[in-house]
Amino acid sequence: MEITLEKIDIVRERARVSYAEAKEALEKCDGNVVDAIIYFEKNQKNVFDNISNTGSEFVESIKDIIKKGNVTRIKIMKDSKLLLDIPVNAGVVGGAIGIVYLPALMAIGAIAAVVTKIQVVIERPDGKEEVYDDIIKDTSADKNGNEEN
Repeated sequence: MEITLEKIDIVRERARVSYAEAKEALEKCDGNVVDAIIYFEKNQKNVFDNISNTGSEFVESIKDIIKKGNVTRIKIMKDSKLLLDIPVNAGVVGGAIGIVYLPALMAIGAIAAVVTKIQVVIERPDGKEEVYDDIIKDTSADKNGNEEN
């Protein structure tokens, strides 16, 4: 089927995507507008599932760091900007931090799933800081599940 500007506009409006994305979907779906819209619906569900999974992994990683102990503060950073600063008392266990800060941690995890490059800075009682760059795995993948270059 022919891919026309009219078809691209319909897909853009319905799926709220760019011209390039609409054209690409129409090409993959042989110019069928309905199939292109369905393609975006299915892809969007996969993205949200991935964000949810990464947010949960992020929270678990933070809990594990706290459980190892000897932590006074946890900072979540993106491009040298402080996103979240969590003071950790010596008597507080990972579960309590997870409960109190769970919404913020899940939000950071969701953001991290999309943008990556989040750093977690652990401050020790002696003032030393450890930087963790690999808490969030790079989740950037194309629509076929292959890593982008």
